[in-house]
Amino acid sequence: MNKLINTASYKEWLIPFFLNSLLLLTGALQSQAAWSADETAIRASLKDQREIFKSAHDALQARDKVTYLKKYEQLGDYPIKHHLEALELLQRIYSFPKNDVRKFLNQNDKSAVASDVRHYWLEALRKHNKWQDYLLDYKKSGASIKQQCYYQFARIKKGGDEEKVAMQDGIKLWSKAKSQPKECDKLFSILIKDKHITEDIAWQRYVKSISRHQYQLSQYLLRFINNKANKELALKLYEIYRYQNGLDNYNTFSSKEKSFGKAEVYEAISYGLKKLAKKDSLDALRHFEIYQKTYNFSALQKIKINDALVKGLFRQNQQKKSDLYLKENIDLSSSKLLEWRVRQSIRIGDWEKALFWINNMPSDLKNKQVWRYWIQRASELNDVDSKLVPQKNYSKLSSERSFYGFLSSQWLGLRNNMNYEDSTPRKIDFSYVERLPGIARTRELLHHNLNLSARREWNKATKNFTKAQWISAAHVCKKWLWHNGAITSMIKAGFWNDTELRFPLSFEELFEKNSKINQIPKHLLIALARQESAFHVEATSPVGAKGLMQLMPRTAKQVASKNNIIFDIDDGLYDPKINIALGSLYFGEMLKRFDGNRILAIASYNAGPTRVRRWEKQTKGEIPFDAWIESIPFNETRNYVQNVLAFAVIYAKKLGASEQMINEQEKIKKL
Repeated sequence: MNKLINTASYKEWLIPFFLNSLLLLTGALQSQAAWSADETAIRASLKDQREIFKSAHDALQARDKVTYLKKYEQLGDYPIKHHLEALELLQRIYSFPKNDVRKFLNQNDKSAVASDVRHYWLEALRKHNKWQDYLLDYKKSGASIKQQCYYQFARIKKGGDEEKVAMQDGIKLWSKAKSQPKECDKLFSILIKDKHITEDIAWQRYVKSISRHQYQLSQYLLRFINNKANKELALKLYEIYRYQNGLDNYNTFSSKEKSFGKAEVYEAISYGLKKLAKKDSLDALRHFEIYQKTYNFSALQKIKINDALVKGLFRQNQQKKSDLYLKENIDLSSSKLLEWRVRQSIRIGDWEKALFWINNMPSDLKNKQVWRYWIQRASELNDVDSKLVPQKNYSKLSSERSFYGFLSSQWLGLRNNMNYEDSTPRKIDFSYVERLPGIARTRELLHHNLNLSARREWNKATKNFTKAQWISAAHVCKKWLWHNGAITSMIKAGFWNDTELRFPLSFEELFEKNSKINQIPKHLLIALARQESAFHVEATSPVGAKGLMQLMPRTAKQVASKNNIIFDIDDGLYDPKINIALGSLYFGEMLKRFDGNRILAIASYNAGPTRVRRWEKQTKGEIPFDAWIESIPFNETRNYVQNVLAFAVIYAKKLGASEQMINEQEKIKKL
């Protein structure tokens, strides 16, 4: 709110100011009317252009060149007109229209589709041995490893001044720590034949490959290592990395080998000890104590070895020895190890030990929300008269919008704090971003459901955005109803408190319908989808889960079969209607399997019901719900359950439902 000027100071200019304001207002209204008319005309023009684009696109797909050209000429300055040009060029790429291709690439270099055209153009040139044109039209940015190899091969074959540089660039490609595609073989054959792969180059690649456990590649590389001493060292490193052979011989490496390959030897022994600790922690501990007398391991190596020893001892029924070793070496223990150790105590309900290990954490780690919560909670669970335990940690945490914040609010009987903060940008900033050519192209590609192209265009356009521009971009996405774009933009901006943008009510009607069918609260289904895909309709995980609710095709097929639902196994899961229906049905199955317990059902949706049953057996129904969540062995699943429950609270508030994160039945049932 702007401060008001004191009334006494402005009486003398109030009347002329009022008259001037009327004149200004009249002009402004006239300008606004003109602007509104222009905006309406632009929208009408855009609508026409979209229809023309679709007609032209359909004609091109049908190879109706006459209709295509007619419609193309009517498009004017439509932002994605060049996508039609690209498609038309790709249809005749093997007629080698190099002048047209080069003109297109020069005019549209800043667009994502130009990279596609260049890629397929280079492939066409390569297949027909048009290497001179390949060299002319190659561009490193966006080129695949295969194309990089072909480019260096073409430069070498051409000869001349660039040959030496091409050889050096080829060696860089050969020297990668992993095997390169077979398309690089021609280039590499020249390098090998002309003896450009020296002993030193081969050794460096061998070390990189074996440290990344690329054992097949490292065996191949031995043929390039001819020096007898180097080959012996390479074989010793291989035996320790692959099989931990030689660890029990403290003289495996000679003083000369330790001098020549000090870093490699130390790293190999460090890795070997960590691997051995998983199988025989006592043996690994004995070896480590002896090695430390003559080997000066780095602090990082010691931390990694200590972590492996503590976990190995603990898991191999040497818990007292594990804890003693951890106490003695706590300064050389990672934060992850200390957190892991606390969770082992929580898993068996040993609240005293849990508190001990939390209190031995460094202050920055102890101050994380999770451990502030557990200091309070474990103190209550450890105290016979928990009412006497001060609740200051709950009080502080209750101001946070998080899993632990909402839990703390519930224990205290307080309303959940959403910490909402408006992120609306200035109109000038919003307009600047909205009018960027790449952003306009993204908008139109999304309109035509060319989603992959839209995402690539978006990524290119936003590559160097500032925080303020990302916030404006999020609001542009909101205007388009592209909720996934808004969510990811706010993540890029690091702006966490605009819950309107970060937690939109996407596909609300579909969730409403499936909520009623399956008797599952709508806010819970929306929270599940928000966690799974952030409302990215065409999301595909590395393991093959698809769509809004990230269903594995096999699971979706089983659920569909049980419920007489027919869908296209290849693309059907990208249809929100199908995906939400099947995802809701599957989640409903998990709820039934676990007697309506949302915690177990959510965990099983992520990790599978078999694992959740196994975790249940391990905890024997002896720990409270929050301890069970905290002791989930997989970090991903633990965070997943916490997020879905917290997101459900946020969506419940939006929908006017109960905001309690944990219901009374879940609160009292031990898991």
